[in-house]
Amino acid sequence: MAGDCTFVSAAGGPLGVALVIAGPDGTPEALATSADLVTWTITSLGEIAGTDDIAMVTPFVGRDRIVLGIQGHKPGGPESVEPGPSRTVVGTPRRS
Repeated sequence: MAGDCTFVSAAGGPLGVALVIAGPDGTPEALATSADLVTWTITSLGEIAGTDDIAMVTPFVGRDRIVLGIQGHKPGGPESVEPGPSRTVVGTPRRS
């Protein structure tokens, strides 16, 4: 990821924080998570979602899980009224 990336959405909760990182063109590319704001994990959204068709991501951080609402691109283009594919991904932390 290049240095000109931006954060496009964020959420925080009892489990920590989740930040959605977008590339230079504004497309969501990765998820950064931290429980203590010192140690961070950055994971590709394509790896999390199982697809590269990602237009918008909405994170939620709960007591025991992180939930991502992922919306794909509209099949008819940005002006289309037809919604793109969507999925919800739920992750739980690995405890060591």
